[in-house]
Amino acid sequence: MTIAAAANALAFNSGTSKSDNVNIIYRELLRKEFFGKRSTKGVDNKQKVATIPVTPELGSLIVAQIKARIHTDITTKLSASLSQKVKASLDIKVTAMGGFVKVGHAEIDAIQTAAVEGLKSRISTTINEKFDQILSDTVTPQVEQLSSFPSAENQKAISVRVVEPILIHAETIARSELKMALPEIRKTLKKRIDAQLNAQIKNLEVDIPGVLKIQINANVNVTSSIGMIIENVYRSYADVSIAVAVKSYIKGLQEGYAK
Repeated sequence: MTIAAAANALAFNSGTSKSDNVNIIYRELLRKEFFGKRSTKGVDNKQKVATIPVTPELGSLIVAQIKARIHTDITTKLSASLSQKVKASLDIKVTAMGGFVKVGHAEIDAIQTAAVEGLKSRISTTINEKFDQILSDTVTPQVEQLSSFPSAENQKAISVRVVEPILIHAETIARSELKMALPEIRKTLKKRIDAQLNAQIKNLEVDIPGVLKIQINANVNVTSSIGMIIENVYRSYADVSIAVAVKSYIKGLQEGYAK
């Protein structure tokens, strides 16, 4: 079995047990060339196989790479999109000295931004909590098991070709688990956004008697759009091929060890 075949087995055979997956990796690791022991006589140093240091932290660093991409491509975008939807729905009226005062776009935008700032933070926290739980329950245990290389105890580094199938397996699990969690995430976000709107934004008034009054209300049902926004953000995340994602993880690991 080649390392590519092992990667495919890990990525697509959902019925394979954890121990079977570990054995697939170990069998490939036992192949001498994957530990960088092949003779480099007559080979230019620039052509040597790229490696990843073998450390106890490798498993947690792999999970950190996956979390970082989820945060950038899902959490941040989802939080920004939902907050922008709420912001655009806000109806702002400013009254000063007893009369209606027209204010410019910049002032209205500042008031809208301030009104949804707490909501944006709440959305990010909710999403992060759910995703961290998913990764801790499903991805982290398998990554830590697969990245504990008993055959590489005396090795300072291993070829990226050894790490690639682990990353493929972890990325495949992460995508599958996140997709299955979308309905629950949608339900949780709808509930929390509704609660936040009712408690802190809808019919909100800032009143300085005799000087200024700001009235804020949401004029549309924002939560009706949550499902579509979540689907679009997840689709954008999943549209990045596993190969491209894994390549970015390897680069991140190498840069992290280089620091």
